[in-house]
Amino acid sequence: MKHLNAIVLSAVCTLLLSACAGNTRGKNPATNSLPGNSAEKSEQTVTATRKSPFFDGIVIASTNNPCIDQFNFIRGTNTDTYQNYSADYSKIGEGYRFLNINKNIMGKEAKEIYTMQLDLKLDTLCAKAHYTSYQIVKEKMRNLSDI
Repeated sequence: MKHLNAIVLSAVCTLLLSACAGNTRGKNPATNSLPGNSAEKSEQTVTATRKSPFFDGIVIASTNNPCIDQFNFIRGTNTDTYQNYSADYSKIGEGYRFLNINKNIMGKEAKEIYTMQLDLKLDTLCAKAHYTSYQIVKEKMRNLSDI
């Protein structure tokens, strides 16, 4: 659980840092030096078309780990499923911790089998998270089809 909390905390910190990085739109001297520059016009067009309260706000940064990104997505949309997956992830993390502590005194075959089992469990959990994320998006799209 501590491992998962650390991951979630780092994801939140990454999110906050990316949000604090600031909006650099319109601050690039290369595109602002020449009036009428096509890059500047294009940027203004995109800004004008996207000026809406729906597009302003918090953007969750990717962790570059697809499994953790799926967990973060589920956490924001479906808390019951997230709690179940989080508990499973913690159990798997405990298994890896056990393996790491005892790897020097375990038999070679036992270590290989236990590692394969842990890897399989983690891959399965990540696949479940990926599928759940897909189902959530599919449901959101279904809700939009009534509009």
